[in-house]
Amino acid sequence: DGKEDEEDAKKELAEDLIAIVTSFAARIYGQRSKEHDSNTG
Repeated sequence: DGKEDEEDAKKELAEDLIAIVTSFAARIYGQRSKEHDSNTG
């Protein structure tokens, strides 16, 4: 019964993906907000 192991693997993969996307989005958002601040000033 390797179904539970597969579920755990999928969950881990999903969490890794979320972490990568989150850090990636945060980096882009950070760069954007910096540019926006300089433009408004």
